[in-house]
Parts: sequence; structure tokens; C-alpha cells
Amino acid sequence: MQFKPALLAGKEVKTYVWNKVRGGNKDPSFAKFEPSSSQLEIYFNEEHQVQNRIFHNPEEPATLYLTDLRKSDQEQYNILLSFVDYIGPPTEWIIDLDVQDVCFEKPKDVGKCAVSTCYTGKNGVLKTPDSTELAVNGYEQVKVCDDKTSGNYSCCNTAGTCLVQDFLESMGILFPPFAQKKETVRGCIAGNVTMQFKPALLAGKEVKTYVWNKVRDVNKDPSFAKFEANFSSQLEIYFNEEHQVQNRIFHNPEEPATLYLTNIRKSDQEQYTLVISYVDYVGTPTEYIIELEVQDVCFEKPQTVDKCAVTTCYTGDNGVLKTPDDREETVNGLKVINVCEKRTTGTYYCCNSKGNCIVQGIEITSTTEVPVAEIVTLPAEKTYFGNLDT
Repeated sequence: MQFKPALLAGKEVKTYVWNKVRGGNKDPSFAKFEPSSSQLEIYFNEEHQVQNRIFHNPEEPATLYLTDLRKSDQEQYNILLSFVDYIGPPTEWIIDLDVQDVCFEKPKDVGKCAVSTCYTGKNGVLKTPDSTELAVNGYEQVKVCDDKTSGNYSCCNTAGTCLVQDFLESMGILFPPFAQKKETVRGCIAGNVTMQFKPALLAGKEVKTYVWNKVRDVNKDPSFAKFEANFSSQLEIYFNEEHQVQNRIFHNPEEPATLYLTNIRKSDQEQYTLVISYVDYVGTPTEYIIELEVQDVCFEKPQTVDKCAVTTCYTGDNGVLKTPDDREETVNGLKVINVCEKRTTGTYYCCNSKGNCIVQGIEITSTTEVPVAEIVTLPAEKTYFGNLDT
């Protein structure tokens, strides 16, 4: 867990303190590191049970390495930095740790073999193509090197939830064509996002249709969009009265598995599944999943453009940009900020309609004229977040 708090310029860090949500009225203290000591101090280990599973490198003071993950590790972790000779509010950074209770790694080519790892936790099962069931206590490596070991492997946890990899051999190269792969794509509200689905296609098979599904309410048809290369060059949209993506979604037939979504909204945040069917093939379709996360306020990391610091504030509708001279500018979607001279440097607040703000302290030095983004600590009556690299 690589926490990335913005340090206060010219201030020496006194302590790094991590908190973990524990429940009502419980002390959230999790760990502490003081640069004056080389050791990480753990709190409430009888509950957290991370002794001998957590590691810390003093040269990477804001990073925690957690091994042999458990479902109980899944929680929100918050780092608080205090500084020497500074009595203001501490700098913060939050990480939500999500622990999947069954995983099957994407296979890698190692020599002439395909190697993957099945993670189940305790009392799991790995089912092999010959119907053998192997006990898994934590994880088990799968190595497929020839015809007799290729086929369908099921990685199952103690609750009976399984993930499947189908290893086939074709022209001496092993690959998992039906593996249901998943990734997360993040975007800023009112910004643009590219969802590049990367399904492993079946060798020698012609794709018939690309169909995207989007999770809707229970018992509702999840159909979202379809592309059929041999029928039309156009992307077909389903249930647009609900999805409202017309004129916001774009598709290039030369990149058939990619969707471009513009002016994104919070309602776009959902799980999207690409399902590929083939000509003259009636087996299991190829799938790929993308979880789209839409952040409801973003402040881009400033870039240097012609001696100016250029950044963008994303708020969605009815947002506000507060400038260093205390002016409030309306933001409906996004606003580009150019800081090119001393009088426009300072603290900028990018706030959405709910009052959630992100702060950039932008400074141009007289010698280098390079923008410096830093955290500015604010009063507690509203919710604020640290800088985001989007």
C-alpha cells in the first residue's frame, strides 16, 4: 500500500501514523513510524494479526507491505503525517484495500509452459482437467506444459466460489482463451475515459459480435452496446433512455474492443462486460470485465506548458473553483487553469456541488519557473482530499 501524501515544503516529518477503521468508538490506531527509529510500531495486533505479515522499509516511509492477505485486512487505511515545529492539521492520504476472496492470476509464459497461481485462502480446492481435486491452503501454482495437462482448471474457495482458466495448446503456445479477466479503469467526472477491453481471442476463429453488458437493476436486461463488423460499421446502443450515452460514446471499427466515453457522469460508474461470439462456434464466449470508477471531483497534476503550470479542475455540474484571490468561479463540468506568473500562484480549491474539495497549492519559483503542487490543510467543516494523480 503506497500512500502518497503531499509533504509540506520545508517541513521535517515527525511521525507517520496509520489508522484502520475498526468499528464504533474503537481506537483506529494501526501502526506508527518515527524516522528517529528504524522500527514500525503495530497497535492492537491481537485484533489485526499482522505481526510477521507486515513489512516496512524506512527508505519508503509512507509505504506498507502486507503479505499473506486475509479478508479481515480489507478496510480503509488512513495515513496521517505530523511535522516538526508545526502544529496545524496533519497531512492525510486514504487507501481502500479490497481483498478478493478467490483469484486466478493471468498466466505468464515461462519457457514453453504457461504458469499461473490460484489463490483461495484456507480450505480451497484446485480442480484439474482430469477431475482431480487438489487441496489449497492459501495458494497453489499451476504449470501447464503439454497436451496432457492442458484444459479446464477451476480455482475454488471454501465457500464454493470458483474462477476458471481454460488452458489450451495451439501451435506450441499455451494461452487461456476463456479466462474471465477483470481490471479497473478510473476517470474524472465530466472528463473522458477509454475502456480498452483486452479479451484473448480464439485462434483461427472469426469474431461475429462484440456485445457489451452493463449491470442494471435485478432482472433487467444488461445489454449496453453491440458491434457487428460484418453487418455494420456503427455501434448499436441499447436502453439509451436509461444509459444516456448517445453523443457521449464513440467507437472505432479498427479498435473493435475499445469504447471511448466522454463527459462522463457518476451514473456511468458500473461494471461493464464484453462478450465475444464467433462465426461457426457454439462454445463458451470470450469475456473481459472492466469496473469503471468515476471520481466526483478531480484536480489534475499540474503540467509545465511554455513556462506555465497548467491543470484541470473537474467537478461536474454546479461546481466552484476558488482562486488564491478569494474569487469563486462557476464550473459546469471542468475548467482549465493556467498559472503563468507570480500574481496568480497560490492555493486553488476545486469543489463539486456537494462541497467536497481538492486543493492544489501551485507555486512558480523565480529561478526555474517549474510548478510545484502541494497539499494545503483546510478547516474541518467540509470534506477535503489530498492531491490526486488522474
